Amino acid sequence: IAALTSLVVLDLGANDLTGPIPSEIAALTSLTYFYLANNALTGPIPAEVCNLQNSPSFYLQADCDICGTPTISGCCDYCYN
Repeated sequence: IAALTSLVVLDLGANDLTGPIPSEIAALTSLTYFYLANNALTGPIPAEVCNLQNSPSFYLQADCDICGTPTISGCCDYCYN
C-alpha cells in the first residue's frame, strides 16, 4: 500500500480489520481522508501516521480506544473534545 503515493482517500471503515495500523500508511503523502472507524484494530495510531495531519486538509477518524492517551501530536483530538 505504501507505493500508492497518489492515493487521496482511504476508507477502511467497518471491515472487521484487526491488528495494528501499519506505519507504512505514512508513505501515502497525498492522503487527505483516512477512515478506520468500526474495526477491531489494536495499539496506538503510529506517530508517522499522525504526522500526516500537518497537511491542512488531512482528516483521520478511528475508534477512540486506539488513539491513546495522551494523544500523539494532536492525533485523534476529536476523541477528547
